[in-house]
Amino acid sequence: MGYVIKDKDSGKALVGNAELADSFWSRFLGLMGRQSLAPGQGLLLKKTGSVHTCFMRFPICVVYLDKEYQVIEKEILVPWRCGRIYRKAAHVLELGVSDGERIHIGMKLEVERWD
Repeated sequence: MGYVIKDKDSGKALVGNAELADSFWSRFLGLMGRQSLAPGQGLLLKKTGSVHTCFMRFPICVVYLDKEYQVIEKEILVPWRCGRIYRKAAHVLELGVSDGERIHIGMKLEVERWD
């Protein structure tokens, strides 16, 4: 089971295969131990406002979302760094750096489940 992340205004798919991390352990493990993220892949961490890239092997684009999935900030993190903490952030979307270029601050995202 996966998720598609779309631009709510245009309906355009931004991430075609996103995994959901909605438990303590799935958020804790995140992308640790993976070799890379393929284009179009991502990880949506629900109910978290900050991330780290400890034990990771590649840089990621971190997209901070509010409760309504509106983009409030984004940043590139290389391995062994801690992301910023944003009080308004309710969820975080982790993407490959090139996939993050399509997402902009203020954009409203929509999450759709697919099997």
